[in-house]
Amino acid sequence: MLPHLAARLFGTPLLVQRAKLDVILAVLSERLHLAAPDVELAPPLPRAPNPPAFPSSSIAVLPIHGTLVKRTLGLEAASGLTSYAEIGTRLEAALGDPLVAGIVLDIDSPGGETGGCFELARR
Repeated sequence: MLPHLAARLFGTPLLVQRAKLDVILAVLSERLHLAAPDVELAPPLPRAPNPPAFPSSSIAVLPIHGTLVKRTLGLEAASGLTSYAEIGTRLEAALGDPLVAGIVLDIDSPGGETGGCFELARR
């Protein structure tokens, strides 16, 4: 069993869509020695492309795509994870840019871990 994965799934509250949780459990069930949920895994949908840049605009577009986690440990590109820390870094950069007059959050996410979510929201 992989205790660090089990702890992230079962030892912490999650804010994730049920369909995404079923996919996660189906993929990890053998490694975690669990009975696989009765779900049919569809091929993954392509990730949404990054939003177009607005070169003549003062609007910053922050992409928030994939499953949200407290830490990605370098796995974000390969696994479709986005960390709250990464979102916070992008947000701080946009807020600190004097040329930015507004911020748009481009969200394509089924949710994820709660750890880091409320801390980011307080910023």
